[in-house]
Amino acid sequence: MDFIQPIVLGVVQGLAEFLPVSSSGHLVIVREIFGFEDQGALFDAVLHLATVIAILIYFRADWANIISSLNPRSNNHSAIQSRRILWLLVLSTLPAIAGGLLFPQLFTEQGRTLTMIASLMVFTGLMFIVVERVSRGKKNLSKLTFFDALSLGVAQLGAMLPGISRSGATIATGLYIGLKREEAARYAFLLGVPALVLAGGYALLKMEFGQVVVNWAELGIGFAVSLVSSIVAIAMMMRFVRTHKLHAFSVYLIALGLLLISLKIAHIGLPLFQL
Repeated sequence: MDFIQPIVLGVVQGLAEFLPVSSSGHLVIVREIFGFEDQGALFDAVLHLATVIAILIYFRADWANIISSLNPRSNNHSAIQSRRILWLLVLSTLPAIAGGLLFPQLFTEQGRTLTMIASLMVFTGLMFIVVERVSRGKKNLSKLTFFDALSLGVAQLGAMLPGISRSGATIATGLYIGLKREEAARYAFLLGVPALVLAGGYALLKMEFGQVVVNWAELGIGFAVSLVSSIVAIAMMMRFVRTHKLHAFSVYLIALGLLLISLKIAHIGLPLFQL
C-alpha cells in the first residue's frame, strides 16, 4: 500500500459514511476501479475509529449531556431527555448486534460483488424518492418512541448489505416515522457510534495479530484523512438536510448503480485505472 491508497480510502470512508451513499459499497468500488490491494482488517478498524471520533467531536454537546445524565442525582428535564436518548440508542443498536451474531457473513466481503452493490444503490436511490414523497417531519427526538427506535435499528441492520447506506437508511427511516429533517440526521449520526465501534471491533477480531506487519505511517495518514473528511461530511450533511431533500443523492446513486450494471453487461473489466 502506498500513500495514495490510504489517502483515497480515508477520503472515501469519511465522506461516504455520512453522505447517504454507502461507504462499504464505495470502498469496494474504489478498490475495483483503481486495482487497490486489500487494505487489511487493521486499516479498516482505524478508519472506523476515525469516523467514531469525528461523531464524538461534532456532537460533543450531545454526548456530554448523555454522559452527565448518567449521574443518578441528575433529574432535571435535560438529563431525563438525554438518558432517554441513550436508551433509545441502545435499543436501536440491538438489531445490528443480533444480525451480526446470527448472520456474521453480513460483515464479510463475500458476496460483495459490483452487481449486488450497484443494484442496492439503485434501490436506495428509489427509497429516498418514495420517503421524500410521504415524509411529514414534525417530531423532535423527545417524541421518539421505543417502536420508532427499533424501526431505526432494523433500518441500520439492512444497511449491513453493501450498497445500502447506513446513514441514508436511518435518515430515511427517521423521515418516514415523522422526525424533523435535522433530528433524523442527528439521531442517525449519534447511532453511528455504537455501530462503527462494533464494525471496527469485528475487523480487529478477524486479524491474525502474529502475522500483521504494521505500517504506522499509512495507518496515521488513513486515520487523519478519514477524521477530517468525516467532520467535513457531517457538517455538510447537517446543513444540507435542513433545507434540501435527498433527491440529489437519489440521482447520484441511481446513475452510479446503472453505470456499474452497464459496465458489467458490456463486459468492461476493472480496474479501469492503476494508481
